[in-house]
Amino acid sequence: MIEAPLLQDQMTWRIHPRGGVVTALSELGQKHRVEFVPTSNPKETIECLERNLRYKWSAVCKRYPKKALLWSGVDDPETWLKDQKIQIAFPEPDKLRVITTQINQTTVKGWKGTVSITAPLAVQRLIWSCGLGQKTACGLGFAKPL
Repeated sequence: MIEAPLLQDQMTWRIHPRGGVVTALSELGQKHRVEFVPTSNPKETIECLERNLRYKWSAVCKRYPKKALLWSGVDDPETWLKDQKIQIAFPEPDKLRVITTQINQTTVKGWKGTVSITAPLAVQRLIWSCGLGQKTACGLGFAKPL
């Protein structure tokens, strides 16, 4: 078992070099998705990351309510995050790299580099436990604290 790092409200995370973060948006009922990368779409990438973190938190609250209570320290963890602020920035934009990878014969565009996130400790623990962005179940999005 890997020991958890010392988590703080403001942390900088490095995306593992073998993986990447997928930040995409698809319209309801559409097969086409728009994949955002911070080098060309920083604002949209930040919005996708924040939306994805809030979605993952909601999933943790539904699937593991005791864990969500423990991590957040409040009685209603799902509505608690709606009032919390999450700030995301790219401290080294010149070192961000766009990557492409294959997942089940589908080409996916992602990115890797460092990302700075200011959020409650429960969100930082969520990043450590679940990763960043989409397709984390396929091995992408692993983040390591700096």
